[in-house]
Amino acid sequence: MPSIDKQVPASNCDAMEFNDGHGGGVGYGAAIDRIITALSVSHRVSAGWVFTAVNIPQGATITAAYVSLHLDTTFRDDVYGLMYGNDVDSANNFQNEAVLFSRTRTTATLTWNQTGLGTGWKNTPDLTSIVQEIINRPGWAANNDMCILGIATFYGFADITLSFHTYDYDPTLAPKLHIEYAGAPPAGGACYGYIIS
Repeated sequence: MPSIDKQVPASNCDAMEFNDGHGGGVGYGAAIDRIITALSVSHRVSAGWVFTAVNIPQGATITAAYVSLHLDTTFRDDVYGLMYGNDVDSANNFQNEAVLFSRTRTTATLTWNQTGLGTGWKNTPDLTSIVQEIINRPGWAANNDMCILGIATFYGFADITLSFHTYDYDPTLAPKLHIEYAGAPPAGGACYGYIIS
């Protein structure tokens, strides 16, 4: 079954946004990004990742998908957030579209709620329905760019923080996207389980 693995390719393709998009601003270029869920809007931090040239044909059947993040510390290894995709044909990076929280989101979503994840590479829950919604868009085409969003939400007790490395810390530790799919490959052949650069 065909699969692809992509990795954030540039500084402006992973970012954070503070304060639910109400004046906190999008930031990229930091060594560490975070998803922070909190009672106070002013404490919340959402994150997003743009993966370029995702070589999957429009309308393919997605069978598995997840983002992998490289966590940096056991002091900030808990997460409670909502996962979405940016529901557009081809996503902009965070320099060309300097918003994160207010990007158009997929209808498909899921809650990522885990504690004590530890350090090193950790995967999100399965994002198949989110990726499928993007791939099914009439305007999607092989090698378009895809954005996945980790949105902070309300939590009524203490702040919950997930901390992970970015492209700017080390390109080899930048967030990754893995997708498995069924269906006819795009012209030029399928890619089986290796990083396309």
